[in-house]
Amino acid sequence: MNLTTVAHHLALLDLPPELDEALKSGRCTSPRTLHELSKLHADNPEHVQSLLNSGAEITRTAVSALRAETDAGAASKEDPSSSNKLVALANAAWDRLERALGCIQPSNSYKVALPDLIALRIRVEDITKRWLQGSDRQTPR
Repeated sequence: MNLTTVAHHLALLDLPPELDEALKSGRCTSPRTLHELSKLHADNPEHVQSLLNSGAEITRTAVSALRAETDAGAASKEDPSSSNKLVALANAAWDRLERALGCIQPSNSYKVALPDLIALRIRVEDITKRWLQGSDRQTPR
């Protein structure tokens, strides 16, 4: 077992009561996810509590989204140039997505991945639509 895995499992011993309950109830069983959530809880307990209260599935994706949300909120409170930082973070995320998609090679497994790729495209389009509608932004003409 590598040291990171051991560290994640050891962190389970010191979980806050809310996260310990999520572990015991089976709502979240991933030591890595609980470790990340515990770190978030130390900085932003109200955000973690809202995730726990929402009834949403507690996954790595949900925790990553929560981390991005809290990082974005912290950045916007810190200084007025935070919009530039958020744009840089978004561009970096899109670059990672583009690299990941570039690694997918057409093959027999491509047929299996196709529904997932379609679902991903729909999610990207939905995010873009919500962003444009949510702040009355208009696309350049």
